[in-house]
Amino acid sequence: AVAVSAPEVSQKPPLRRKVVETEPEPEHTVVDGSSREIELKISAACDFAEYRCETTNVKFRDTLMFQTRAYNFTLTNPGKVHFSYRWSVLTSDNREVVLTSR
Repeated sequence: AVAVSAPEVSQKPPLRRKVVETEPEPEHTVVDGSSREIELKISAACDFAEYRCETTNVKFRDTLMFQTRAYNFTLTNPGKVHFSYRWSVLTSDNREVVLTSR
């Protein structure tokens, strides 16, 4: 039998705090007549990583030699940012196989 545990992802988002840091302007020399003002438009997305998976435990039936079994389930990321995950698979001889996201 092979047991698959749910991915290790924190269920609580981290505490939010506003951070305002200003970088000092680097040393420079202004050349007369070379400067101009332009409008700069910037957009950004900020979100917390999250996942949805209705499957919490996978138990395979006994499998004969040279046969295979597969179990499919869906893991989705409804957030707007990438999240990393780590699967820990425990084999029947108690070896742990670890799979991680890229």
